[in-house]
Amino acid sequence: GGAGQDFTPGTGDTVHLTSSPYTFDGLDEATWYAFHIYPDCGNGSDGCSYVTTIAQTLHPGVDIPYCESFDLYSSGNYPNNWRRHTSYNDDRPYIYSGPNHSSDNAMYFQVDGDGYAMAVMPRLNVGPTCPLVDSLYANFWLYSDYNWDNAALIVGIVTDANSPLSFIPIDTLRPTAYATWEHHTVAIRNFSSTDTYVAYKFVSTNNNYASIRIDDLCMEKCVARSEERRVGK
Repeated sequence: GGAGQDFTPGTGDTVHLTSSPYTFDGLDEATWYAFHIYPDCGNGSDGCSYVTTIAQTLHPGVDIPYCESFDLYSSGNYPNNWRRHTSYNDDRPYIYSGPNHSSDNAMYFQVDGDGYAMAVMPRLNVGPTCPLVDSLYANFWLYSDYNWDNAALIVGIVTDANSPLSFIPIDTLRPTAYATWEHHTVAIRNFSSTDTYVAYKFVSTNNNYASIRIDDLCMEKCVARSEERRVGK
């Protein structure tokens, strides 16, 4: 169904869970599903309370090089097959038509207090095309916005695209001037395409309201570490 949509109890398909954890087979890729989970009360679901979980199945992945300018989406929307996590507003980060590096949009991050806003990219298909993979390279432009001198963008990976708690930091970037686009290159080391996703986590270092933008993001081809000095340096 649509993003975040629930359904009326009793109108969906019923599955009796036989193990924990349980694997649902036959689900479509990149599709939202709602689950109502009932305990075993001995009389079916009548009179039992339930827990509702709404989740999206994963996209099969994107090939490298992968570039995103955020220009194919309307302002206020979010890129297909990306995840986002935030402790501020549920719709942060999002695509915004304000200052951008190349027309028309950029990804806008916003936090307040000691919270965070995180954008998680789709799974990247590395596979056998680069058997000596030791690093991927994230190239993008970072724009300093409100409270820029206390803003930090942490680039890393998550081992579970649906869990911000699985975030592993790799590099921390800080703007150096207000209202300025700055280019950054970050090496994503020890990347495994089967269980890790590149993520961008924005925080305010002085626990105040802050915002930044990123634009024209590209994941470059993977290289062996012995070649690393010749790429993006």
